[in-house]
Amino acid sequence: MDYHTTTIRTRGFALIATLSLIVLLAFVGIALLTMSGQQSSETVVTNHHEKAQNNAELGLMRALEELQEACGPDQRATANASILGITDTKKQWMGVWDTSTYSPLDPENRNFTSWMVSMANSTIKQSDDLTNVIFDDPITIFGGDLEPNIPAGDQVIVDKITTDQGKYAYWVSDEGLKASVGYHYNEDLNAEEAQSVSLSSQVGCDLSVFRTDFTSFEIGSDALAADKLEKVASLDTLELLTNSPSDAKDLLLESYHHLTGLSLGVNADMKLGGLKRDL
Repeated sequence: MDYHTTTIRTRGFALIATLSLIVLLAFVGIALLTMSGQQSSETVVTNHHEKAQNNAELGLMRALEELQEACGPDQRATANASILGITDTKKQWMGVWDTSTYSPLDPENRNFTSWMVSMANSTIKQSDDLTNVIFDDPITIFGGDLEPNIPAGDQVIVDKITTDQGKYAYWVSDEGLKASVGYHYNEDLNAEEAQSVSLSSQVGCDLSVFRTDFTSFEIGSDALAADKLEKVASLDTLELLTNSPSDAKDLLLESYHHLTGLSLGVNADMKLGGLKRDL
């Protein structure tokens, strides 16, 4: 009787141990499957991120390549499409004109080069007629869902370019056409260098002429408050002059097409090439 009871207890303990081991293995299996699924998801996200980054770098390289090719020579002039009467989402496109053959006797004879935006249709890209532009794969590159506070009239739409790894788009904004809010002066510059910097930059513009309310910016009553404005390297750093950077960002976005932290130019002879000598 005692032997039979001991045998039953031994078998019962073995059954409980076996069941416990099965449950433990089941938990381990579920954990491994969960970890494997998370790693797979992370791998997919990482791959998408790398592709997006590669496409962004490709778009940047392509934009720089076209900018150097179109604007490299001295005999070039740039302007926004708004000077042609464009009032829609293409009015902020930067165009490039060849000035080597320009004559004031025939001002309408302008040699257009290209728009500094991504466009699938090369015919549109190389034409100054933007009245009937049809996008193949449009994207709002400035404004839209990215910046919903941007007015519709200030948004910029370009084409996406398809590659083997995805798509990219770009838009070159001409900082030289914008007013500079910064006041940049280097005490180490000699008189000639300081004059060169002064001639090639528009400094300390009067912020009161813009539609944006800049009264919240702590720049003092003088728009040329050099002690503060000289520290401005970009519109992002201009936000530091206010007690509410988040509100300042929205205000600055309203004048994004008109303001810049630093606007430099080259005193080039746009007719014959080379630098201007007689200033």
